[in-house]
Formats: sequence, C-alpha cells, structure tokens
Amino acid sequence: MSDLIETLLARLEQRVGVNEPLWTANEVAEYLKVDPRQVKDRYSRHPDFPAGIKLPSAKGQGQFRWVPKQVREWAEKKAKAA
Repeated sequence: MSDLIETLLARLEQRVGVNEPLWTANEVAEYLKVDPRQVKDRYSRHPDFPAGIKLPSAKGQGQFRWVPKQVREWAEKKAKAA
C-alpha cells in the first residue's frame, strides 16, 4: 500500500512541478526568449498568463515568481494557437 501512495505522490509532484524551483522574471524571459521587461510589463498583465506568486521580503516589496510548468503550458497553448 505504501508503494502505491509513494507512486501517486511522485506522479502528483511531477504534474504540479513541486520539485522545481519557482522562476524569476529573468528566468521566464530566458525561457520565452524575450526581454525580462516584457515579462514584467506585458506578459504578466495578460489575463491568461499564469498568476505570479509575490513572495514577502524584509522591505515589503517582494518580487514575483512563477511556476515553471504553468509558464511552459501557457507558451505551448500560444504556440498551438499561432
């Protein structure tokens, strides 16, 4: 039974991307082959772009991070629609 649970958890982690670090705007830009400013000023404001996660910081102005899997899926949808 525990093997089944471990297998299911591993599959869930793969689907959600739990083991993958969040991407910064620079990393999203690198993946999309665009300038980081486009990610911050253009794509992140688009209604169907994955929602960013704003992490807290000591100064209260945390930077957004994105789940890589969600960004890749968004890009794939855009590529199919083109």
